[in-house]
Amino acid sequence: MNTALAQLGKMTYYEFRMHWRGRALLVIVLALAVMNLFSIWIFSSNMLPIELDATYAAVGLISAPLTLTLAILLPVIVSDTIPKDKQFGVRELLDTLPMPRWVYLGGKVLGMWAGVLFGLLIVMIVNAIFYQFTIGMLNLRVYVEMWLVCGLALLVINGSLGVLLPVGQPNRRRAVILMIALFVLPLGFAGQLFDTASVLAYINPIRPAVVLYYIGSMGENVSGGANIFTSRDVVLTIGIGVIQLGLIAAAAWGWMRWKDNQD
Repeated sequence: MNTALAQLGKMTYYEFRMHWRGRALLVIVLALAVMNLFSIWIFSSNMLPIELDATYAAVGLISAPLTLTLAILLPVIVSDTIPKDKQFGVRELLDTLPMPRWVYLGGKVLGMWAGVLFGLLIVMIVNAIFYQFTIGMLNLRVYVEMWLVCGLALLVINGSLGVLLPVGQPNRRRAVILMIALFVLPLGFAGQLFDTASVLAYINPIRPAVVLYYIGSMGENVSGGANIFTSRDVVLTIGIGVIQLGLIAAAAWGWMRWKDNQD
């Protein structure tokens, strides 16, 4: 067991470095930082009519690019995490090692988590400092809650699905196509996305309740409008997402075991 945990730690560290050596994650983090800083600057310049809680308004602006990026773009960006090993011949080398399949898959997922979390933490701190200097009176509880609910939940669920779903794809191109089909095409069902009476609103991989909750809170606290999604919808969406992730993780492990027996 100690050997497996040591292998898991090394796999996680290796994947962390690989994600930051690539350009995609760096581009996402820089884009988020710039978009969020721009949103705060617009807010501080009184270009929006703000009457109530300033933090809710700013958090609503910040959550828009954050949630859309993590819900839709992140799974596409990380989709080549496993297929590239087979494409570049690394998988054959790893198969010669006494490494359990759960260690391989766990290292891939944890390495992605570590890489993205590191970038999000930097963006969160930089945004908070910029907010405090330009607007002031930052409600830290609301601000951190938004990053935990939106950032952490979408990273864990959608980011992990982006790593695990393409486990059977032979190359990076097919993995990207699969993720685009799963995380972009559901936008075509936009009507059902906002219907809380529809099951699709909760099982949809875009996680509309998580994506839109703080954006809706901005309007609710600034103009008195109603939020289409409640905190209950957010919890239910995250719970269903965790169940989906568990099923996909088990399926990915089972597929790798089946492939080992076939070979």
